[in-house]
Amino acid sequence: MTAKPRGRLDVGALEHWLAARPPATLLAWADRLLIASVDRARPERAALLRRAPAVITAIGARSKNALTGDVTSSLVLTALLGEAGLDVRLLRRRLAPVVAEMGRTLRSGDEPWRSVFLYWRRRAGLGRRFVPGAAPRERLLGLYHRAHLVYYAAAYGAAPVARGRHERALRACEATLAVVRHDADAVAEVLLAEACLRPANDARRTRLLSALGRRQQPDGSLSPSHAPSDARHHTACVAALAASLVG
Repeated sequence: MTAKPRGRLDVGALEHWLAARPPATLLAWADRLLIASVDRARPERAALLRRAPAVITAIGARSKNALTGDVTSSLVLTALLGEAGLDVRLLRRRLAPVVAEMGRTLRSGDEPWRSVFLYWRRRAGLGRRFVPGAAPRERLLGLYHRAHLVYYAAAYGAAPVARGRHERALRACEATLAVVRHDADAVAEVLLAEACLRPANDARRTRLLSALGRRQQPDGSLSPSHAPSDARHHTACVAALAASLVG
């Protein structure tokens, strides 16, 4: 096997790693369907949609406690399947009381998770527009919050937006990467945010792709094998989507 040049993300190896791991949890399903909904040329999109009825049934059969434990994944799937033309009325009815109860407990200081929940609640047809809270003072949480604000503006890359006021957030994210210990997931999140903006900042994209390449594992993934499987899968999905958008 030819060695991967140091510092260069091998997108083919990353995609091979993902292809060998069909989604097995709701979080993994949500991640895979999201990247296939933004990058509609992905070969797996049709297969994911064919299996959607089974996913709908699985969510509908979950207990209230199980739904509450990861309601955002269910909201992501409800939103994306509905936007793909599937009937998600059962999901909305099942999720509505859980979402309403959770919405009453949210505080503005619960970022970035508060805005993630509220964004997908709105896209799933179970909530209204919302005002994001301020970025957390903890640096990595602040990075994730700023990156996600770009995702919301650009529909995770499906509708790129002008760089304009978002450039300041990207600079803050890169500054955080320079001074805080982080893993590949943080780098991938910033690259995806950069991929959502026009015109492209080619120098930044190259830096972030190289940073991911330096963290790539021999098996093509971006996380050590001892990391939780859902976390490894999530990081790979974010990086794969970002790489497809930056070309």
